Amino acid sequence: MKLSQDGKQFVEITFGLKVGDLRRSEKGTLERINAMTRGGTRDGALAEHHIERWRAVSHARVEAYIQAYTREGKAFDESDISEIVAEVERSTQHGLRSCVELDPAMSRHHDHLETARVGIVGACRQQLQIEMLNTKLAAKKPELGAAQGDDSSDLDPLMQIYNRGRFDQDLQSLSTSATSSEPLSLIMIDLDHFKRVNDTYGHPIGDEVLRRTAAIIQSVCKNKACCYRYGGEELSLLLPNYGIEEAVALAERVRLAISGADFQPCPEGLTVSLGVATYPETTKDPQQLVQQADDALYAAKENGRNCVRGAKSGGPNADHVSLSTQKRAPRGDVGTRVGAVEISMSLTQGVSQNYVVLVKNESDEEVSIKRLTLERNGLELSQPAKPKEGKEWTLAPRSGQEIAWSPTPDPVVTLQMSQSPPISPIDIEIVLHCQILGILRLFKRKILVVADYRNFQMSRLGGW
Repeated sequence: MKLSQDGKQFVEITFGLKVGDLRRSEKGTLERINAMTRGGTRDGALAEHHIERWRAVSHARVEAYIQAYTREGKAFDESDISEIVAEVERSTQHGLRSCVELDPAMSRHHDHLETARVGIVGACRQQLQIEMLNTKLAAKKPELGAAQGDDSSDLDPLMQIYNRGRFDQDLQSLSTSATSSEPLSLIMIDLDHFKRVNDTYGHPIGDEVLRRTAAIIQSVCKNKACCYRYGGEELSLLLPNYGIEEAVALAERVRLAISGADFQPCPEGLTVSLGVATYPETTKDPQQLVQQADDALYAAKENGRNCVRGAKSGGPNADHVSLSTQKRAPRGDVGTRVGAVEISMSLTQGVSQNYVVLVKNESDEEVSIKRLTLERNGLELSQPAKPKEGKEWTLAPRSGQEIAWSPTPDPVVTLQMSQSPPISPIDIEIVLHCQILGILRLFKRKILVVADYRNFQMSRLGGW
């Protein structure tokens, strides 16, 4: 590790302060858990508390290291990341052993705790890899240039994000190290009808819209992706360790953030279209990643704009599966068919660990459901529901299906453990990640529910 002894001491002090703040803030949460009657619900809530504490402590450790490296003007490399991740691994393993030894009831939750622990370690590695991208440039610059903070060669002067040249370098570097277990996703973003903004309000207003767009995207993708100006009003995001489904979900959050933003002094609401591709998941050739994402972006434009489209997954021998022919003629038809699909969703049961959602396919296309989540304000209330390995949730045209699963943690417990548990009725969203004609599409249904915190039940009140 390249940190000086002073830097290591800085890490310990900063980390200690963060953990101290955490212990003080979690007192109320522990009191609410201890007030519960001992049993499955109480033990489940305690298991979730352990997970959230490991997550907070692990990210506090990572943030302390990031601050220390920034303070000393040094950049991460893979060996540094491995050492820091090893610390997180040891710490979370110790936490798992301790909670089971101190409370034997936790042994019933061991598998869930271990799965969450592994996810936390992976998230910390991802955060460090993003930081490595952001600091790599400073480590390569001459001492004088680094001292002056001269990043002009890699930053777009208008948007203050990385430029196309830096994108090409980072894409090459990240795709070289990407694997099936640690994929690399690319999101291409284009502002819809941006020329109209320039023509109507002038280029100074157009420039301000571009700056505001870049700032919003960076805010949504903080510690998740690196942001670049690919050209004109087109931006791109590189996401290490993101599979196609996770990348599409993040792209949808970007789309919603842009469509809901205020772009004053431009009075018009603005939208973006986004295309997503993943190596080696949707293409086995990293050189085709940009083309695939661009194809998906074009499909989003053809489908009416203000939407997200994911690239079609390739088979074991498929290097590149385009969404269209070379002339792109059929793709608009595919996009139109995908865009015409209508899905209705209803929560029919929400009792403890037994949840059921009725999903109806109102279209003439076959729909494959890849993932289902319950969300509130963009945050997942439990881990996603997915088909078991080797199984599929497939909706034939004009058909319906009940999806039953045991969410972990209980969504009602998640609501109850929030700092300010919401009062019923509560608006939540059912979110489906579906694949239609090889294209990924998100469907959302907002419903009103009543949360019974005493009996840990959730019942649907209504919807719109």
